[in-house]
Parts: sequence; C-alpha cells; structure tokens
Amino acid sequence: MLLSPSFCLLVLLDHLDQVIRLL
Repeated sequence: MLLSPSFCLLVLLDHLDQVIRLL
C-alpha cells in the first residue's frame, strides 16, 4: 500500500505527536 510522500509524512508526524503526548 503506497501512499504519497506528503501523506506518509503527515501520518508519521501525527503518530509522533501522539507518542510525545503519552510521554
């Protein structure tokens, strides 16, 4: 399942934000 780089980056940043909030 390949997505556009910008979308992948957006999802990655979103996950990182969630992880940071959990810390």
